[in-house]
Amino acid sequence: MVQFVCIRDNLGPLAGKFTLIMTRSQQNQGLAIKLARVRQGLHLYEVARLAGISSARLSQYEGGHRQIPSDVEDKLRALLGMRRLGGTDEKR
Repeated sequence: MVQFVCIRDNLGPLAGKFTLIMTRSQQNQGLAIKLARVRQGLHLYEVARLAGISSARLSQYEGGHRQIPSDVEDKLRALLGMRRLGGTDEKR
């Protein structure tokens, strides 16, 4: 189980947990991609290879550390059977 935590001021008792600090837009895009990939049992390197990007770059996108270019986002959504409806992500 992956634990996502948004940290604001200090780590306190959450030290050592996976932290997710990003803009809401990047978080939504990256998290939606990651959730779709994990639900399908696909490894990061498999999806990255099929999308024509490096595993490190896909990891940055999923973690919200980089904005996903629209052409790459379209490729990833197509690979993972996702579509965008009214600003929300939905599985086909």
